[in-house]
Amino acid sequence: MVITMVAGVLVIMVIITMVVVVVITVVIMVTCPWWSW
Repeated sequence: MVITMVAGVLVIMVIITMVVVVVITVVIMVTCPWWSW
């Protein structure tokens, strides 16, 4: 039961991290049109 809770928390943290990275990337692309990838 504890392992399941820990795994759930880790998954949530990973999802939040991915969302934050995507948001930052979008903000950079919008605020810096000349930004080249």
